[in-house]
Amino acid sequence: MLTPLQFINRMTTAGHLKEARWLAIAQPMGLGDVTACLPMAGILKAVYPHIKICFVGNSYVKPLIDCCEHIDLHVDSETVISEPDILKDLGIDIFLNPFPHHQLAVAAHRAGVPIRVGNLRRLKTVRYCNRFVMYSRKRNNRHEIELNLENLAGLGLPVNYDRAEIIRCFGLTRIPPLPPELARLLTSDRFNLIIHPKSSKNGREWPAGHYLDLVRMLPEDRFRVFLTGIESEGAVLRREIPDIFTLPHLVDLCGKLSVQQSLACIFNADGLVASGTGPLHVAAAMGKHVLGIFPPRDRIDPCHWGPIGAKAEFLCLKERCVPGGLRCSEKSSGESCACTEAIKPAQVFERVMTWG
Repeated sequence: MLTPLQFINRMTTAGHLKEARWLAIAQPMGLGDVTACLPMAGILKAVYPHIKICFVGNSYVKPLIDCCEHIDLHVDSETVISEPDILKDLGIDIFLNPFPHHQLAVAAHRAGVPIRVGNLRRLKTVRYCNRFVMYSRKRNNRHEIELNLENLAGLGLPVNYDRAEIIRCFGLTRIPPLPPELARLLTSDRFNLIIHPKSSKNGREWPAGHYLDLVRMLPEDRFRVFLTGIESEGAVLRREIPDIFTLPHLVDLCGKLSVQQSLACIFNADGLVASGTGPLHVAAAMGKHVLGIFPPRDRIDPCHWGPIGAKAEFLCLKERCVPGGLRCSEKSSGESCACTEAIKPAQVFERVMTWG
């Protein structure tokens, strides 16, 4: 049953949707946040296949957007902010801003986009909108993907989908080919496992020493392990766990992959282990075996940010994290804490061995 707000939005939007040519989804953040928006694009394409979808995001995520069969165009978010008329020139009829982003809401308003959906709980941005939704990210136990889907109510569409439906809607089918020099590193007789220890300080990280212990446990005759991350993260790992680079079944790819190559590598690998970071969510959306390691802390726990995919798993303590004091830092990202340290390498090893 539709809520009164959904009913009003449906009555005032139905005709526009049938006539709309272009719809924009705005999310100028990282790979994980963007991955959480892709099911929205898949659902919209299924309901309105005639509509072209433009993704407004930063340039870093463009290779991921190019992989999604549901999205027809990527436009740089900074360009939209500085030149709002680009939305008018593209003929954007509908603007969805799920996080939401204030400057992009202003840009859509200045460009005169006919339908602009906003959350009534976000007063700074809703003043620039003319279709409305109402939900809270802080006071609920719903996944980030499900919260993004709430924005469909602004178009009078249903917002509740089960996980099986969501998994089918990522649309990551346009994967670039893996360069020959990288393809040669993969093996057909062993499980190709990516470990991604760092998170660009965006998440509570599993200790580097635990990753070293895990790789040491993995049998060389069953696993080839690929260590990934940006160049600066590789430098940190060389200081923290230099011994991992000497292990014969490990291939160091830190700082050696472009975003496009990283996506191709994830697609061609068999599985991935990481904390709650972008590559984890991308791998899950591609249908790979993934294991995410999470703290039991509000808003960054598996309930909100667990990997969603056909072969996605996570590990998290049952006891809730209490920030502050000696146990866990007040900071929500960029470091490990007692809650992640308590998840032992043997627990991860046990899960991963069922994959290989």
